Formats: sequence, C-alpha cells, structure tokens
Amino acid sequence: MFFFSSRSEAEARIGDPAWPPYFEIKNLLELDLYHNEPFTDLDANWITFAPLAEDGRITMGNLQWVWRYWAGEKYSDHPV
Repeated sequence: MFFFSSRSEAEARIGDPAWPPYFEIKNLLELDLYHNEPFTDLDANWITFAPLAEDGRITMGNLQWVWRYWAGEKYSDHPV
C-alpha cells in the first residue's frame, strides 16, 4: 500500500516504468486522514536500492542506510 500527499502525486506514478504495472488509476482510493501527532514520512527508495548480496538478499555489512531511512532523509530528489 502506498500513500501520497495528493491525488496528482499518485496519478503521476501511473505508467511510470519504475512502478509496478498494476499501479493503475482504477486502483486508486482517495482518503482524508487525520492524526494528532506528526506522521513519519519515509522514502521507500532506501529499501528499493538497498545493497544486495549475490543471493538477492539485503547485505548486513553496512546498515547505515537504515538509519537514514528511519530519520526521514530523502534518498534522492525523487522520493517514493
């Protein structure tokens, strides 16, 4: 499940080859969410581009990127 700040932000991902093919307009649902505390805004690119071992699993050698992910740091100028 993905959450976006706006409908236009979600619609911009439709047809994007970097996103799954099932990400279609018919699958979008718009909600108004309310919260009392600040929400955590994280960039999923940290996970997508995590260093992988030859077997395709995330390497355990240097997990510094995990701290950057949880700190809310953006991976690039195009956060997901």
